[in-house]
Amino acid sequence: MRKRSFTVAGVLVVLCALVSVSFVSGYVASRADVLNGPRATIASALQQIGLFDAAFAAAHSPPPEVEELFHPFWEAWDLLGREFYDEAQIDKEKLFRGALRGMIGAVGDPYTLYMDPQHRQLSDAEMRGSFDGIGIQVDLTDQQLRVIAPIAGSPAERAGIRSGDVITHVDGQALVGTQLGDTIRMIRGPRGSSVTLTIRREGTAPFDISVVRDQIRFDAVTGEVKGDGVGYVKITTFTTGVGGQLRRVLERLQEQKPVGWVLDLRGNPGGTLDGAISVASQFMSDGVVLYEQRRDGDRQEIRRSGNGQVVSGPMAVLVDKGSASASEIVAAALRDNGRATLVGETTFGKGLVQVIHRLSDGSALRLTIARWLTPGQELIQGTGLTPSVPGTGSSEQVLAQAVSLVRAQSFGQAAQAPSATPANAATAVPLRSSGAGISPGDDPVAMLDGGERERLGRGALA
Repeated sequence: MRKRSFTVAGVLVVLCALVSVSFVSGYVASRADVLNGPRATIASALQQIGLFDAAFAAAHSPPPEVEELFHPFWEAWDLLGREFYDEAQIDKEKLFRGALRGMIGAVGDPYTLYMDPQHRQLSDAEMRGSFDGIGIQVDLTDQQLRVIAPIAGSPAERAGIRSGDVITHVDGQALVGTQLGDTIRMIRGPRGSSVTLTIRREGTAPFDISVVRDQIRFDAVTGEVKGDGVGYVKITTFTTGVGGQLRRVLERLQEQKPVGWVLDLRGNPGGTLDGAISVASQFMSDGVVLYEQRRDGDRQEIRRSGNGQVVSGPMAVLVDKGSASASEIVAAALRDNGRATLVGETTFGKGLVQVIHRLSDGSALRLTIARWLTPGQELIQGTGLTPSVPGTGSSEQVLAQAVSLVRAQSFGQAAQAPSATPANAATAVPLRSSGAGISPGDDPVAMLDGGERERLGRGALA
């Protein structure tokens, strides 16, 4: 068996690992003599970046129909490598990752996607609630990277970056045409290193600011007791540690004996499914949090777990079009169990659950594995949740509306929200650990990528 033939076939191990690692790894061995002729040493390059394991590949063999299906792919790969007019443009790793993205994109599910190692690292950091960077929240609007706000106490704030600033260059590189995720990777970096941003600010000429990166920690949960005695809790994202943060905030606020609660999930794009279950459970004494419906059609019931912190008394949940995914799980659980009234506007409508599978080179496949349903067994994908109390006016006015509702309920001047009785559907399954984090292959999450964040008007952190 000639080495160069085996070499080319080795690429398929990675290309099809997303479909079935053991299934396609053998493709390398079985395709050893399919293509001949001069070609680059592909397997050697893939071995250097950790994408090829010859021993594992040789131990498996795919069905003949898959060999036949991929024959044109290898023909195209071979021709591109041998005949493209500018050999310097042939970046094998870039071609390989492009093939993966194309395959996953062809599924047609906007939430199933391939994440290269850098993209996965960004997602992991945000789910942990800490990262190395300068501490700004930014969004990409009309191809302009605009600062929403610097994080309080961050290097960005200390360097003088302000809300409304537009970042035009990073270390001298123009950002025109750059995707949000790529821009974030440029701004983030190891703590102690520096980055120079070119800023365009209204009323001044463009200028440069040099910022030294540091570890950025952000609290997903904040809270206070309003002057009228209503406890107010805001959750900005469902990180892996959101349950513990919420517990500590509730314990602190309960010392002031609030008359009721407002949970603010506006603009919250989601996060881990386990985080959503943990948050909902702290406001419920019992009940179903959600149902999962997998490919076999069976619906599995997931109930609240642990000791609830605030399981009685009047409560409102604030939502808007930026409340998505895990936020909708919590809002639906509290609504359908008669625990809270929803106030605001119709939510985003993301009713799908993803799992992140880490691949051997540090990249990952984010794969949709199930639909989730409310405790009342309502599918919300594409429709969202409609509050029983529409919010009117500015953000602060809607908050005041929710606080007034809770205050009135605390004095018995308004009826509690009607309770929905979920139908019995399936045997309960064990609840996953809320502290599991993003682990290889088995931690369902409900995340949004850069494009989804842009549609929500939700910024990214850098």
